[in-house]
Amino acid sequence: MLTSPLSYHRRDGGHKPVVGIIIAIPNDRARRYRQQRTGLRRGQPFIADISASWKATMKRIGILQTGHTPVELADRFESYGVMVRDMVARSGKDFAYEIFPVIDGNFPQSPDSCDGWVITGSRFGAYDDIPWIRRLEGFIRDGFAQRVPMVGICFGHQIMAKALGGRVEKAAAGWGVGPHEYQLLEAPGWLDKAVIEINVMHQDQVLDAPADSRVIASSPFCPVAALAFGDNGLSFQGHPEFDNSYEHALIEGRRGSVVPGPVADAGLARLGPDGGRARDADNVSRWIGEFLEDAIRDRRAATV
Repeated sequence: MLTSPLSYHRRDGGHKPVVGIIIAIPNDRARRYRQQRTGLRRGQPFIADISASWKATMKRIGILQTGHTPVELADRFESYGVMVRDMVARSGKDFAYEIFPVIDGNFPQSPDSCDGWVITGSRFGAYDDIPWIRRLEGFIRDGFAQRVPMVGICFGHQIMAKALGGRVEKAAAGWGVGPHEYQLLEAPGWLDKAVIEINVMHQDQVLDAPADSRVIASSPFCPVAALAFGDNGLSFQGHPEFDNSYEHALIEGRRGSVVPGPVADAGLARLGPDGGRARDADNVSRWIGEFLEDAIRDRRAATV
């Protein structure tokens, strides 16, 4: 589904008119903008010039998809890119989105191709010597050098830490699945909680955080559960994008073959009802959305 007029302009940044059909628009603000600029309504053919003024006002978030939904679950659940996009969208922020399946070698031209980035989870390890993972590490370093805001989820949390000098390994604590609680060491002012809970699915952990990062959430099982990287990086070991239905299906599918049976059973017992989300999934979505919004605004202000 096309989510904004940014989906229609040339990816090389050109402003030549493009032709298409209005399929969907993300919110009332974008709807009003499109109707004022083009007079078009949903379903109408159009030809439009996507001007620099739209690019200047819309915040473009690129989703770096580093994993695929398991084949046996793909007919029931969305891709990881779409899950993460929808999770960030729940923050209610005025973003446009584009998904880049970097796991398949489809990388953006540069960190400046979008205003901010979110890196998804993956079945791979940040330490795996695979070309796309090494390339992603370079992309992360380049992005931080340019102060482009970046968020990491699970594998994204780990690869950001590794790219910036941290250490990631399989943890002696073993697998973590189901909802887990973390003590907050730092949090936005509106989040009046000492502990948050989100779904998890991981064996790897960040064992040593990068020197320029701060641990902002922790637990006895996962001491480095979330990181802040200055004012333009944020990452979480857990999965705010995994609803209880997907978490349940994933644990069931991995029980015994990947995740030890007793660990899987304990995770399943803690899960809430299918169709719902972990207690603080929406709080983390808001946290991510507000972080991206603020970091993009500050970066733009610094370049004026």
